[in-house]
Amino acid sequence: MVKRIALIGLLFYCQMPVWCQPADQLASLANSYFKTWPEPNLMLVFNQPKYIAGDTIYFKAFYRVNPIESLPDELVNVNLIDFNGQPIANVIFPLRNGTGYSQLILPDTLQAGIYMITAQTNWMRNFNKLFTQVVPVVTDKQVNAKASEEVMLRAEGGKLIADLPNRIGINTAFGKRMFEIVDEQGGVVAKHITNQWGTALVTLTPIQARYYFRWVNDGNLQNLPDVVPQGVTVQLDQTDLVVKVAINRSRYIPTEPLAVLITGRGKVHYTNEIQASSGVMTLAIDVTKFPPGVMQISILNRSGTLVANRDFYVPQSHDVKISLSKQQVKPREEVVVKFNKPENPAGTWLLRATNQQVFPTADWPHLDWIKNGFASPFPTDSIALQHIDQWLVTASEELPWKAIQNPDKNRKRYPPLNIIERSGIVKDTLTGNAVPSGTQIMFLLQQKKFTYQTFTSNENGFVSLTIPDLIAIDELFYVAEYKGKRIPVQIEWMEMETNWPTPPAFALSDSTDLYGTFKQHVKRINHSYQTFLNQPIRDTLTSPEDETDTWLGRSDSKVLAEKFIAFATMQEFVREVVPSLTLGTNRSGTWVRVGLTARQATEDPVYIIDGQATLRTDFFLALKPSDIRSILIYNTQPKLIRLGLLGKHGVVVVNTKSGSWRPPDTDLSLTIQGVVKPILNSNVIINHLAPVFRSTVSWNPQGGSIQTLQAADDLCSVRVEGFGLQSGEVVYVASEFGISLK
Repeated sequence: MVKRIALIGLLFYCQMPVWCQPADQLASLANSYFKTWPEPNLMLVFNQPKYIAGDTIYFKAFYRVNPIESLPDELVNVNLIDFNGQPIANVIFPLRNGTGYSQLILPDTLQAGIYMITAQTNWMRNFNKLFTQVVPVVTDKQVNAKASEEVMLRAEGGKLIADLPNRIGINTAFGKRMFEIVDEQGGVVAKHITNQWGTALVTLTPIQARYYFRWVNDGNLQNLPDVVPQGVTVQLDQTDLVVKVAINRSRYIPTEPLAVLITGRGKVHYTNEIQASSGVMTLAIDVTKFPPGVMQISILNRSGTLVANRDFYVPQSHDVKISLSKQQVKPREEVVVKFNKPENPAGTWLLRATNQQVFPTADWPHLDWIKNGFASPFPTDSIALQHIDQWLVTASEELPWKAIQNPDKNRKRYPPLNIIERSGIVKDTLTGNAVPSGTQIMFLLQQKKFTYQTFTSNENGFVSLTIPDLIAIDELFYVAEYKGKRIPVQIEWMEMETNWPTPPAFALSDSTDLYGTFKQHVKRINHSYQTFLNQPIRDTLTSPEDETDTWLGRSDSKVLAEKFIAFATMQEFVREVVPSLTLGTNRSGTWVRVGLTARQATEDPVYIIDGQATLRTDFFLALKPSDIRSILIYNTQPKLIRLGLLGKHGVVVVNTKSGSWRPPDTDLSLTIQGVVKPILNSNVIINHLAPVFRSTVSWNPQGGSIQTLQAADDLCSVRVEGFGLQSGEVVYVASEFGISLK
């Protein structure tokens, strides 16, 4: 009987609703959720803060998935966004062990202005995360961002509670500016001034009424959050060692336990359960063991409902140091850079050295990196920490507590990708309808010479394509067949939808830009020395026939057109000279058949004209025999069978004398963007015939703990910076040396 009662009690406990679960069980649910859905954070570091049209943007990526586990290899999709919020340039590059690097070339025709770089992995799509950073493109004049008129307002804790002291976070683009909080009658209930960064905290004890924000002497009003009659407020104050949390609850709600949890970096770091009554309760929480970065404090009631939340920031501290072999060098002299921490696979150093005469050093943290989940790698003083804390009041985000307590098993998952994938709907060109299930599709990547044969998987004509090891840009060609008969098709690609952000508004200034002016001087100097630097170009290309032999093997027959008397038309040339090809006519026009050795061809062959595949017989026959260099025929079974549908009716390879003929039916939607091969420009080859001036003196994205850089000819101060990923956090060190003639 006792056992039966105990069993009933156990079953009752296991079926208890969330409101009966104490704080430690909520913490367990949260940790389980974080493990199932580890949140990614991506951070890009650029070789310099601004560019001109035609520059190359070099960048390194640091990738962290919380909680930190073995990082999967991933591809990062990087886009350059223009003033209208449209992508105008794109690169894809790989991440290995949480780091990777690449480059993006700015078009020569790019207008001056403020652009935006976005970066995203497939796993980041699960969280609607997108790395963003503004990129100024200048001329010899400065480009300045216009101050946004938007004012971010949020009650500390998330809600304005009636009859309780509430702090309101304010974030604007205007520093040292007076503002007011007014009520419905226009009475001023609070007045304050933003600090130098445009942030502020103001305290308000509201009644059940409407409140507004306005600048002093400005009639424009902005709504504050609605006042709710009851709830819990939270006020947080931080020192170097302790976070003090003041929790105040309305006297109108019943006394009940409140769970206090602090989370961050994919883990619960603190749990507590308080029997809060009306009035203020204070918790002093030691944060010395918290990881650096943004932490979230969440307060939940006994039903598991979030009643208040607040983000706060834990600054970074580390013992990494940097040393230079010399503090003063002559032009082109070498400098040895040493980091006191040994190199490790997940923490390979990035070395960046910039000309401080061109790029004066900024002296406050990079908020964009904090927004993307990383602790600022730059040192933070008490004033900067105050700014970050006030900004976080308005930028605080709620954890998905409903999903944590009741996970959605049907939630769509975007898995990590380390290969190029495309999918689409195959449609019959003649009818516009989706092709039947089981339609065969054969793809050819034309530059890579990679073939892939598959089937449509359902009645909607769905097909997917996996492309391994694709470097740079390539073009697709495909043929389709259903029940043994070739059918004309087109593919509508299912592109990933992205809501691209729009860069901030800007204005062109009359003030001189140091970098733009520097680049113009360098261009003039390089142009004056160009005569001494020109090198003869050697032609090392193999013949097109040799390239075809490498891909398809030796042709079954070859015709070198220049050995024959020129014919007036291609039809005459084919009938008289080219073996294994037969011409005929029907209602659709002239057809061509390859004489196969194993069976009779029933369709026109695939033509590969100057490396571009086509099924257009009319284009093949429209070529001029006098323009032809060679025609290669493939018609034997052993050579055609490995080409699948591409080789089913034979292959005709045409090489013209110019080598630049392209079929007119090229579809730009068939362009495939592959992985961009990164350029490691740490060891810049200096040509001693000309002077060397560089804004980025050195850029080494995969250096070790000991690196060497070579000074340029600039007489300036050089700032040497090191970034490294250690224990999932980007650490930062910096030093400087001077270049002079002394």
